[in-house]
Order: sequence, then structure tokens, then C-alpha cells
Amino acid sequence: MVVNKFIIIAMDFYRKSGFIVLAVLISTILIWLPFIFNYPIWGIPVPNSGLATVASNYDGPYYIAIAKTLYNNQALKQFEFNLPVEYYAAHFPLYPLTIKFIGFFTNYVYAMLISTVFFMILAAIMFYKLALFLKLPQPLFLTLCLLILPARLVIARTVGTPEPEFMFFTLWSVYTFLRGKYTQAGIAGALSVATKPPGILLFAAMGLSLLHEYLAQFKSNPKHKWYNLPWKSWPILLLPLSLISVFYFYSQQYGSFFAYFQSGDNIHLFWPPFQMFNSQAIWVGTFWLEDIIWWMLISSTALMLIYQRHRNLIFYYFLIFFTSLLFVQHRDISRYALPLAPFLIIAYAPYLTHSTVKKAILIIIIPIYLFSVNYIAGNTVPISDWTKLL
Repeated sequence: MVVNKFIIIAMDFYRKSGFIVLAVLISTILIWLPFIFNYPIWGIPVPNSGLATVASNYDGPYYIAIAKTLYNNQALKQFEFNLPVEYYAAHFPLYPLTIKFIGFFTNYVYAMLISTVFFMILAAIMFYKLALFLKLPQPLFLTLCLLILPARLVIARTVGTPEPEFMFFTLWSVYTFLRGKYTQAGIAGALSVATKPPGILLFAAMGLSLLHEYLAQFKSNPKHKWYNLPWKSWPILLLPLSLISVFYFYSQQYGSFFAYFQSGDNIHLFWPPFQMFNSQAIWVGTFWLEDIIWWMLISSTALMLIYQRHRNLIFYYFLIFFTSLLFVQHRDISRYALPLAPFLIIAYAPYLTHSTVKKAILIIIIPIYLFSVNYIAGNTVPISDWTKLL
């Protein structure tokens, strides 16, 4: 009887995972179609360069350059981007390595897009597993919500970006950490750090979560000793070790352990906070910034909701990441906030599954689609010769 129940649960999971795979693939192809056929949508013009428009979205071509050269300074100079070689140190190596691996079977441009879509599939399935573990309402529907909310993620998961890969490893690490599987959590967390620098924030969140657990035990039992700390969680040290490894690799390629911090105008953290409202800042450049207020309202409310329902690693990660974003001086704050997307869905799960909200989501699908096509059509790196990138 138990075996039959297990089989039924497993079959249900794989069936719904298959549906998630189809949802990711179909929604991605729908975004690509106007570019593949050079067909304007709703009057929105698209360049006549086909799928090359999608592939040339920032910072995809830079990751291809890294994948082909593995940060070799001389080899990087062959590309037409006119960037100092130190600039590439801001782009961590794991995503280029996945492009390079897939590039053994196809050209690097396709490898980049395949990598993005592949890891979005994995991220969506991992989110579904996390939603099941947290006993969220309608986990499959929430997973579908993640594919379109926030709208900025639709772009990031259909062009060449490391965001889906980073999201997958982060969700895998959070999921296994919550289940007490610290070795898996440490490995997944280390891979997230090797994908994007903000991955190290997960280590800080893990530390706070473990401290919270220890203090709770000490409060219930004042005789609880320091040596009763959860030492089995030591694999989380793989996260800072991963960062050190990346920096050591940079020291070999660039001659500086701190090459990441010398990569030019790539680190947009400034004091005091809220510098994203400085219209004179080079990466802001406009006073049309009201949408950032809405983002702050949505995110800070989500933080309060998570505090009420998930006072564990999820809360501490959201708290640390959200706080760090307050110091970012950049117009595109929604891109920097993309790692919080799954946790926004978790925070608002009881509301997103309400029938009224479901109808509202149906209404905004078309605007999300148009926003995505319009953004991809304009957010391109000028490339006159693709030969060296194939």
C-alpha cells in the first residue's frame, strides 16, 4: 500500500514536471517567434536579424567571448566589443563553462540560448519541488506564475543570461538546506556563487538561519552548550570557498586576486542607500523612476509576509538580498532583484491562487509579452561580424 502511494506521488511529480518543461519551451518559443520571422507584433518593430537579435542581448555575447577564451587576456582582445579585458572579471565563470560544454555539440550562440532555457527548466522544476515541500497552495500554478512574474524574468530566461542557472542552484541549495541535507546545500550554494557574485549572500543567510536555530534551542534549554551547534552544517563553508576559488583563478588570469573589484564600472553599490533615485548617476540617467517605488512596496510587503510564514533560511535570504538592493545605484533594479523572484511567489502564494488574482494575471499576459518583445528588440550589443562568436 505504501509502495503504491509512493509510485502514485512519483508519477504525479514526473507528469507535472513534463508539463513544466512544455510550458517553459512553448513560452520561450513564443517570445522568439517575432524575431525568427522578422514579424512586428502589435506594431512593435523588430530588427531583421532573426534570432541574432535575441542572442545579442546584453550581456550574452560577453559570456560567449569568455566561454571561447576562458578569460585569456590576449584572446579576449580579438572581439569587437572594445572593452578592457578586466571588464570580463565581473562575469563569473560557471555560465560560460556551461556554454563551452554545450558548444562541443553546436555553435556557441545556440549553446548560450540552450543553456539559458535548460537551466530555466531546472529552476522551474526545483521551485515546484520547493513549493511542494513548503505545502504552498496550487504549486503547479505558482510555478507557472514564476515563468511570467516578474515580467523582467521573461526576458532574462529567453536571452543569454546566467539568471536561470543562478536561480536553479540557489533554489536547490535552499530546498536541501531546509531539509537538513547540508552537503547538497553546500555544493549547490557553491555553484550559485560560481555563477554570480551575489551567491555569497546565501552563505550569510545560512549563517543567520543556523544562529536562529541555535538561539531557539538555547532559549528552550538554557543549559544548551556551544558545542551543540549544528556542526553537521559545515558543508556550507563550500560557498566562501567557491568565491575564493574564483578569485584565485582570476589571480592567475589577471595577475590580481581582486580583479573582480577592478573590473570597471560594474559594482553598483553605493552609500547612502536609495542612490537609484539619483537621476544624474551614469547608470540611472532619468527621473522616470516611480516603478522602483512599486517594486519596493511589493518587495518589502513580501518580506513581512515571509517573516510571518517562513521564519527560516527563506526569510534571512530575502532580508539580506533585499537590503543589499537598497544600495544599488542602477535604473534596472528589477534585473538585480531577479534572484528574489521565486521568493516573491512564495510570499504571495495565498493571494496569487485566489480566483480574482488569477483573472488579473490572465489580463496582464499580453502586456508582459509585448514588454518582453519590445525590450529584447532594443537591448542589443552592436555586432557587425558574428564569425568569432560562433
